[in-house]
Amino acid sequence: MNEFWQQGDREKELNLPVSFLCDRKTTTLPNAQLGFMDGLVGPFIGVYIEFFPELSFLKDNLDKNKALYKKIKEEEEAKANETNINL
Repeated sequence: MNEFWQQGDREKELNLPVSFLCDRKTTTLPNAQLGFMDGLVGPFIGVYIEFFPELSFLKDNLDKNKALYKKIKEEEEAKANETNINL
């Protein structure tokens, strides 16, 4: 993500529109990872498994990774809500 965010920083310096997932102020790691998995990796793996069913374990791995990032996202949101309540 640091590479993406550095690109976004440079785009801002050059007064260019900031590319998808490159704005460090609006993009969080869990959201970026979940979006990447849902938008790119998941569909790719789905098609791949159609042709190579023996690789169905890839879907299991993807599901585990998505569950991990969903948990991280929920924890970050809970922490942010706690901070806002305490202000």
